[in-house]
Amino acid sequence: MLTIAGSSGPGSAFTPPLALFNEFYSYQLSVACAGSGYVVWTVCSTADGGSVCDDIAKRSLPPGLELYPNGQIWGYALEAGLFEFLVKADFGSPTGGPFNDGGVFQNVSMTVERDAGPSQ
Repeated sequence: MLTIAGSSGPGSAFTPPLALFNEFYSYQLSVACAGSGYVVWTVCSTADGGSVCDDIAKRSLPPGLELYPNGQIWGYALEAGLFEFLVKADFGSPTGGPFNDGGVFQNVSMTVERDAGPSQ
């Protein structure tokens, strides 16, 4: 069974490190699980009471950042604020997509702040 490393469980949001506006950001999502295998990550949205994972849902990430299938979030955050989105981790194959085994979902709460500049 997959569990997302660093999360407090299904009802709580996982908080990755703070991102700064227009600064390069990189963070690797990971899993802690019983068993091993390749994990495929996707960004999801909730619609009609169920979980829907598709390319349109990727807009939920801070603009300028992208989640890659290997769990890497990176890019340049182009908007400051609090962004909440849902990720899904599935066992999969490095040469193909997820196995659609039901996977595990995790809420993510990510903050992008403007750089305050040098202290005076």
